[in-house]
Amino acid sequence: MSELAGYEIYMLAESTGVSSVITVSDPFSTSRSIDGLTPDIYHFAISAIDSSGLVSELSTLVSKTVP
Repeated sequence: MSELAGYEIYMLAESTGVSSVITVSDPFSTSRSIDGLTPDIYHFAISAIDSSGLVSELSTLVSKTVP
């Protein structure tokens, strides 16, 4: 884990097309809450960032419906 610097969470709201990237700079973090989401279907993917700034390929896309 010493080479892992953190993560980037990529989020896309399906109906509006609004996207954002959340940077997690704690490499030991295994969960993240995202507050203030409006009703929509959200798609998420994650990449890892190492201490040299290299970014991994995106994870498998997952989706969540916020009622």
